[in-house]
Amino acid sequence: IEPLLMKFKDCVAVQQQDTGHYLASMQLAGKIDCPSGKAEENPWIDKPVSGQLKYDSQGQRILTTNEFKKFRDEMAKQDIKVVVDTKEKRLPKNVAAGFDFETKEIILRPDATKVSAIHESYHVKQYMEIGKEKYKQLPAIEREEYVYNEIMKNKGQFNSAEIHESQRVIFKYRNGYWPTENWKGFGE
Repeated sequence: IEPLLMKFKDCVAVQQQDTGHYLASMQLAGKIDCPSGKAEENPWIDKPVSGQLKYDSQGQRILTTNEFKKFRDEMAKQDIKVVVDTKEKRLPKNVAAGFDFETKEIILRPDATKVSAIHESYHVKQYMEIGKEKYKQLPAIEREEYVYNEIMKNKGQFNSAEIHESQRVIFKYRNGYWPTENWKGFGE
């Protein structure tokens, strides 16, 4: 496929995943016959294909509508409401998501990543295991260590960008500052 991609590079949109394999999408199929070699002549090139995953700028998967609905329903079974902060008034700008144990709400951004939603669900899990009063008394570092350990126990669910972000978050809690931009993670 690589020679084909090189030949039609102005005509083909390709994504590369952690595996290093190219994903040929419907966009690729629609672009091969591009007569002029100009992507802008195909109005469908930037339209999402059914089932196609979206990623944020760091490579973390963004929740699909179906994943969001399943997540919301799972949390509702535990009497936790999932709220989308569409007006950007609930979450500080540097916070991806949050669990408010007082209101029993998970607050997500409209473009929430899968790992941020699961991160908050692990806060809920700990809250349910020990109860509100004990949870409330825990220092933030203990809550975050619990979440990080749960993510690492289940790291097969996450891609390398999501693991790296989880490591960045726990680094921040452990050290009081964010790691440098070129930090490679813990190597776990």
